[in-house]
Amino acid sequence: MLTLPIINHQSISIIREANGQLKYEELPMNINQSLVNKICDYVNNENYTLLDLQNLVIQNGFIREYTSEYAHLFAYQDSYIDINKHVKINILTEDEYYRSIPKYKSEKYLKQLNQTQKESFAKDVLRGLYAAAYRRVTLDIKIDSSIRLLSTESIGWDTFAWNITEDIDVLVKTNFCYGSASYLNVAIKYKDCLLTPLSDYITYYYARAESFIKCTRRYIPARENWKKLIMFVIQFSNMITSSPDDFIQNWLIDEFRSMISGLNDFYQNTDFYLKSIRPTKEEKYLKVYNVDAFSNYSSNITEEERGFNFVAEKLSGALLFVKNIFELTLYNDELLSYIKEVVNINNTILPTLNSKIESIEYEVNKLKDIYNKEKTQLDKIEKQKSYWDKKAEFFLTKEERRKKDKFDYKESLEHFKVLFPKYQEIISLYQEQIKRYNSISAEYHGRSSFLSSLQKCQKRIIDANYSYNNLI
Repeated sequence: MLTLPIINHQSISIIREANGQLKYEELPMNINQSLVNKICDYVNNENYTLLDLQNLVIQNGFIREYTSEYAHLFAYQDSYIDINKHVKINILTEDEYYRSIPKYKSEKYLKQLNQTQKESFAKDVLRGLYAAAYRRVTLDIKIDSSIRLLSTESIGWDTFAWNITEDIDVLVKTNFCYGSASYLNVAIKYKDCLLTPLSDYITYYYARAESFIKCTRRYIPARENWKKLIMFVIQFSNMITSSPDDFIQNWLIDEFRSMISGLNDFYQNTDFYLKSIRPTKEEKYLKVYNVDAFSNYSSNITEEERGFNFVAEKLSGALLFVKNIFELTLYNDELLSYIKEVVNINNTILPTLNSKIESIEYEVNKLKDIYNKEKTQLDKIEKQKSYWDKKAEFFLTKEERRKKDKFDYKESLEHFKVLFPKYQEIISLYQEQIKRYNSISAEYHGRSSFLSSLQKCQKRIIDANYSYNNLI
């Protein structure tokens, strides 16, 4: 039973500016819903064939080519969605269709084949219909200077920058249709300073990589949350524009209160949070990093080390928000008291952080010496291999000219190795050295990356103590 469209969204959410005021609107995508319903009916009715479905679509303005880079028909947290910049929908002639039906198959098999053919065709067509409708609306939006922000449907990593007012810019960061690695975040810049008290920690399990994204707000990646994101941007922008004092007295103080509460809870219950680093629901301040970076994590880094790195990033990352507030000179006595508490919490991990860095620095220096030796040896063997590769190439060229159509590359190469056993010896040495080099390289760079991450946290805490000492 086909229930397409899986996600039946009919509009794009936007922020429109009119007479200095921002408001939320939804622009219709003007999908031909009658055609969508008919397509679903044809697919679900076993009396219709693929030919019938093709004729229905052709009669209603067939979308033959489209881009499939959009998430239409899918939930934002779906995964394994095909992305193809240019899709051509294949239309079968009657002869081609009947040739595609195998003979001597059971009635059950043929019914299932008919259903599969129709579903595959319908999904392509419906995706094309939504993509075309979406593009029509977004092209109109590009020439409408009153529109300040719009919801997007791009599959994969994207960052969209929007200028909301003279002092406010918004960065919307998305990664749709990547399963548990999907996200929907917004970061606000006020007078070129990012206000990012929150952050999101994303793990790409199959790639064995992790991403740390600073943001002002993070939302569960779902279409209905575009309205929440946009309404937050509108309310935030209107607050700063109409009452800057309220921004300092209310919003900043509330953010710091929540941050302090989250940091204290995290620090006192670290083991609990480390059991579930990736949050499964929208939360503020907990179980997330506060830095922008992308790094591969290696098997050379233990879970205990990754856990400590998480703690250090979590606590010291809060100082990035503090730094931006100071750059804006947006602080008063109450804010200073919260800043002092943030710095004091960070100082509690500084002795352990210093000790770990000292130990890993010693280890990395030893690995560097081994790495350099293996690299020197690899370079030496590569030069020898290059010499013999050229000799082999010259030999094979002569053999090809001599034997012409009877030339066999693999056979001739083996003959060369028999004539010159030194070549096989060099190849074996090279393969063994490459393995040793790759192994030490992975360990050296993995430990170096981990050390760099800890040093970055250390620097934040030391800089905070130096910068804010006289003020707090």
